[in-house]
Amino acid sequence: ATVRLHPALAGRFQAHEASYRCEHAFGPSASQEAVFKTAVVPICDAVLRGFNGAVIAYGQTGAGKTYTMIGDPDGVQEGMAPRAIKAIFNVLATRPPGSWRVQTSALEVYGEHVRDLLAQPAGVTVDVHEVALTGCEGQHSTGFRCPAATTRRTTTAQAAVAVLMQGMQRRETARTDMNHSSSRSHLIFTMSISQQDAAAGAVLHSRMVFVDLAGSERLKRSMSREFSCRYPVCQAAHDVSPSHPAAPRRSLEGRLRESGEINKSLLQLALVIQRLSSPGGGRQHVPYRDSMLTRLLAESFGGNSRTCLIVACCPLPDNREETRSALEFGKRAKLVKNSPRVNLEMEREPSAVMKALLNSEAIELLHSDKIATSGRDDLRLELASFRDLLEKISADRQKEQEQHKAESHALEREKRLVQLAWEAEVERAETAAIKASKLCDENASLRSRFLDLEVERAKPAMVEAAHFRDKNAFLISKTVDLEAPQIWAALADRLLRRWPWPSRLPGFQTEAVAAWGELADRLL
Repeated sequence: ATVRLHPALAGRFQAHEASYRCEHAFGPSASQEAVFKTAVVPICDAVLRGFNGAVIAYGQTGAGKTYTMIGDPDGVQEGMAPRAIKAIFNVLATRPPGSWRVQTSALEVYGEHVRDLLAQPAGVTVDVHEVALTGCEGQHSTGFRCPAATTRRTTTAQAAVAVLMQGMQRRETARTDMNHSSSRSHLIFTMSISQQDAAAGAVLHSRMVFVDLAGSERLKRSMSREFSCRYPVCQAAHDVSPSHPAAPRRSLEGRLRESGEINKSLLQLALVIQRLSSPGGGRQHVPYRDSMLTRLLAESFGGNSRTCLIVACCPLPDNREETRSALEFGKRAKLVKNSPRVNLEMEREPSAVMKALLNSEAIELLHSDKIATSGRDDLRLELASFRDLLEKISADRQKEQEQHKAESHALEREKRLVQLAWEAEVERAETAAIKASKLCDENASLRSRFLDLEVERAKPAMVEAAHFRDKNAFLISKTVDLEAPQIWAALADRLLRRWPWPSRLPGFQTEAVAAWGELADRLL
């Protein structure tokens, strides 16, 4: 599975997209049961077969580590530890009575002190000793144990879960700005299982370790209110441990020292993993002894254990840098190679037949392991080629997206330029229209003034023409009055010459002249 971090476009950090490989990835909607069946059930099966197992939760404060590990033991949201305890006891219940034994213990690492959460009174510290461990076929190794720690024999899953919850109630917690119930210590709950086969004279010893690490945090985010508060009363307002109602209030300096110790122990753990995962890590000195936490987890990282690391991440953009740091830790831890082996103890020297059977089974296991290893290598090669193909496709896709983005930006710029040119042309046209309208108004005004001037200039001529016309009409009328009888008489003669028959009528010529004269007067 792959976890991808999107680029940080804004915020405290500017970073590019990053991807991290892991065995399994679960989203926010994944159920506790799905996480348990996928990640923790194989560890439980290995523990029942005589291997050591560990389930460790890592992440920033408030990311959900305690919820993942503990959850609600009495509901559907129970975490990995209660589910694993019940699964182990369900299998042990099918074994013959008296053939198995379970011892439980609960410790916390607070600062550089290891506290026994089951001791009376509470808060007793125990020492961590380096001891010699004997494995299968007489193999010897060293490890770290707390011999003085309180252990309780449990025969049922309910009793073991009760021991776990007792340790949780005594665990050091406090209220911070990022988590109202922040764990201020590292919780380590251990189940030591012994399974005896009387017929074979052998005992299987295995350990199941559940580790809920305290969250890494930035003081300017988790204690911003304490920094901004000026009065001691305000500083102590958030320092009450919910699990310790009667505990004394801690000062701001104590809280700062506490956060520093948490980050220091996690840094030491990261250094151990860095040494184990680097090339030639087996030849380098691994500083297990530099911290109490690394001592107690020495078997889980680089030792005789099958370990499942659960990295809790927060998907919010403000926590991107913390998420990246947690994923980098998981990426490094994935490169650590453990050496798990069956912890078989023989009560008596086995017979030759038993040795032969064990050797044949070991050969078969070795052969099957080689086949599985070869198949796994082939799958890894195919997976590597598939990853390369995916990376190539992803790179091509990203290149196409960048090209499309550049083309989109170019089109946007061109569109903006065209829009600006259009707006300029519209503005220019509006200005020209306004100027044309003003010119039309001025032209009309000038034309009106010109017509008025022409009228003013034409008035004397018109008056003179009217006077001349009146005078001419008067002269014409006088001339007509004087010459009309002779004109009409000549006209009557011409008419009579053309049409002679009216002249035969008596008095026609005189009447005709008079009629024509009257007609002329009317016409004038």
